[in-house]
Amino acid sequence: MNPVNPWATLCIVTPRLLVRDLAEDDLAAVHAFRADPRVTRFMGFLPETLAESRGWLTEAVGHNRLTPRHAFNFGIVLHSDRRLIGWIGIGQSQRDRAPGTFGLSYMLHSAHHGRGYMTEAARVVVAFGFGVLRGQRVGAWCYAENHASVGVLRKVGLVLQRRYWDEDPTTGQPEECLEFAVSLEEWLAR
Repeated sequence: MNPVNPWATLCIVTPRLLVRDLAEDDLAAVHAFRADPRVTRFMGFLPETLAESRGWLTEAVGHNRLTPRHAFNFGIVLHSDRRLIGWIGIGQSQRDRAPGTFGLSYMLHSAHHGRGYMTEAARVVVAFGFGVLRGQRVGAWCYAENHASVGVLRKVGLVLQRRYWDEDPTTGQPEECLEFAVSLEEWLAR
């Protein structure tokens, strides 16, 4: 007998968005932003083929189905027309393996940049990480040149922890990176 997955159909509602589990039938929308060079420019991968996007989506949906669940891959959907416009994920950090530490990642189709959608989604996902998942710390990183992402992280309460240089896997060139984080205590004190 298989245990029931308590996270089977997650959906968080915000004033303008539905932040819900990704599904296999999201492929066209997922491919639209994962193939967009204005999005992938700061993601460490080149615009994807449809097959590459399918592989990524299959893996993301697979992570969502694991029991116990260690990663939450959400689609960002507009209330107004039910279109999926981006992805946001939270899960056990790959950079900081301390217990209770979660990593936050996201991407949004460039047609929807500059409207506050990612800030709205990130705010509720960080709250989910602390409130539902009982996290102690949430962290994220971005390239220093990605001013929009820096703004999102600051608006949702993450604080710059350090600057460092890393190689961009798409160009082989050194890129300045910024690491942000917020602890549960800092989050609650806001």
